[in-house]
Formats: sequence, structure tokens, C-alpha cells
Amino acid sequence: MNEYEIKIGNNIYKIPTTLIDLPVDLGKKIHSLLSSEIPDSVKEKQVLQLASGCTSEDLNTLSEKDINVLFCGIKKAFNRVLLPVFRIIKKGKKYYGLRMFKDLTVEDFIYMDYCFRSSNNPLDVAPMLMVLLYRKTPKRLMYRLKSAKIGLGFKSILLIKNYKLSKEESKEDEFKNMGCDYLLSIYQYVVSWRMELSEKYPIIFENGEQGGNGATENDQKLVFNKRKSMASRWGWYDVINSVCSSKADIDLWSKKPIDEFMVYVSYMIQKRREEQQKQ
Repeated sequence: MNEYEIKIGNNIYKIPTTLIDLPVDLGKKIHSLLSSEIPDSVKEKQVLQLASGCTSEDLNTLSEKDINVLFCGIKKAFNRVLLPVFRIIKKGKKYYGLRMFKDLTVEDFIYMDYCFRSSNNPLDVAPMLMVLLYRKTPKRLMYRLKSAKIGLGFKSILLIKNYKLSKEESKEDEFKNMGCDYLLSIYQYVVSWRMELSEKYPIIFENGEQGGNGATENDQKLVFNKRKSMASRWGWYDVINSVCSSKADIDLWSKKPIDEFMVYVSYMIQKRREEQQKQ
């Protein structure tokens, strides 16, 4: 059961207990309210109105305790343990395969950086990340074991065979009915990977070469350092330009795996530091 009903007067309202069937546009509005600095005592009624369609008149008939209990239930749904990220998802007759992080290029990473910079709301960012991470894959390559619902019309597929991915990029509209809980899982999945990168290549992130210090637990939105500089304005575009001497070099490096690029940038930063120390 993904929702429960409350009766106020002659009206019946449905309160979601999970985010599977919650429309993304509605999820964005609720998430924005939950993450705002408005006191809970003020946002409680606003969130309940959005989530259930309950009128302000009917809400005013409830006690503060009842309103708080209902609000906490919705808040818990947004903060519950995240879903695993599935290698194969299905909608209708279409199958989408997950790209591994090791296969992402510098060009992909720059696009990912753009995604995080475009909005502070994970439910705005996640569909853009889905476009980057999922590609269509032929059904004949898969052996289906079982499936689970992860959105409106979406299912996850567990498999035992490898799969190939189409070179054709996915479109954001293809994931518009994905469940809010799975979108938040995708968001956190990418954030965690970027945090791992910052730990693996600390010389890049601590140096501010990409415009900031990378992700922390208190900054999962990866909002970069706001210092007024080329790096903070242009992010990874500035990084790749700093290690490439021509457009041809930029075109070459943009197609390289992100790990290979990180190793090279780390080397260049270390080399420059040592040269400066000798001067």
C-alpha cells in the first residue's frame, strides 16, 4: 500500500506513504518545501495540501498533533532508505541499460557538472542524470529473473547476462514518469561516486581546480565554491582548458575516460607545484 486515506467531514484525502506513484512535478514542489528554511510549523500545512489536495479549511479542523503526524509521514517517505540502482530498467517494450562510471568520459563529466549546477532540487537534476546513465539495450540480450515497480510504468529487471548499450542518447522525456524515490536514489548514487572521486584525487578538488572542494555529507548538492574566478564560473571547462594547449587537445581529452583525465590533471598540478617551489 503506497498511501492511506483520511476522512475530514465528507471529504476523503489520500496521503502518500512512498514516492513510487508520486508525480515528479509534485515531488519537486514538496521536496523544495521540505528543504526550505521555512519553520516546520509553517510548512506542515503547505506540504499536506500539496501531497493530498486537502483544502486549507479542512486542514484547519485537524489538531496540531494530527497535522504533525501526517507531515512526518510524508517527510519520512522522502528520507527513507534509498532504493538500489538497477542495471536494467523497463518501460513498456523498451529496455534501458546502466552505463558504468568507468565508461564515462570527460565530456560526460562536464555534462554531469552542468546538471548539478542547473538546480538545487535533486528531482530536477536526477532526470538529467538518467539521460546520461541509461541507454537503450536490445531485449534479446537479457535473461529476466524478476521485476519490481520503480515508477509509473517502470520496472526494474534483474539479469544474469551481460548487455550491450545503444550509442543513441536517451531523452529526458523518456524518464518523466520515473518514481520520485528512484530518482532520488539515482541522485545519491551519482553524488556518492563524485565524493569518491574527490577522495581518490584530492589534489584536484582541494586545489579548487574545478571550482570547489567536492561533495561533503552536508553538501550533497555539490554546490561549488562561489569564489569569483574562472574556475568557479566555468567549472570543469576551466580545468580541461588549463591542461590542453589547443582545441585539438580539448577534443581529444573530452573523449577520454574520466579516471585517465583525473590522473593526468593530478600529475600536472603536482608538477606545477614542484616547479613553483624551485623558483
